[in-house]
Amino acid sequence: GYQETLTDPSYHRQVVVMTAPHIGNTGVNDEDPESRRVWVAGYVVRDPARRPSSWRSRRTLDEELERQGVVGISG
Repeated sequence: GYQETLTDPSYHRQVVVMTAPHIGNTGVNDEDPESRRVWVAGYVVRDPARRPSSWRSRRTLDEELERQGVVGISG
């Protein structure tokens, strides 16, 4: 999923563009990352979820990107 993509070191310094129309609906949790940090340089999505709808979610996608200092673009 998107959390695994963000935390995969193979995406280091890349801007990732997601083609699925709706991203972030499950939020971000502490159990699923590939590594301890977000590696992408930027993240582009069409329609980010404003509120996650998963009981496992600890943060929204927006909160995680801001916390990790990653630029996110939507629209």
